[in-house]
Amino acid sequence: MKETSPRKPDFASHARWLVTGVIIVAILLGSLLPGGVLTIGWNIEPPVKHLIAYGILGTLLVLAARADWSRAFAIAIALAVAGVLIEILQIFIRDRFFMWIDMLTGAVGAIGGVIFGRFLQWFVR
Repeated sequence: MKETSPRKPDFASHARWLVTGVIIVAILLGSLLPGGVLTIGWNIEPPVKHLIAYGILGTLLVLAARADWSRAFAIAIALAVAGVLIEILQIFIRDRFFMWIDMLTGAVGAIGGVIFGRFLQWFVR
């Protein structure tokens, strides 16, 4: 019986985790700083920002973790829970508000991003 060893991290793997980490920090800063993040020249509503941000993050996490469907599902759940926690924390931050629609669009974005990430795995190794 042939033993398989786990893949050794390569440059692409490190790059995916680095980009994913930068996106996580950007989402946390944009979500928890008073006043949020300016989108210069773009008038994007907050729920759309959540949909896009959590979608991108879900995709990147699936690719960085090389997740199968069960891990991808866990990533989607973790992102949805993180979105809920961030919305709760916003109650205590000046100029920030708890919004149900932001939680919902964050969860939908995470699910969509995870599915898209699994699709991309066919092309990105």
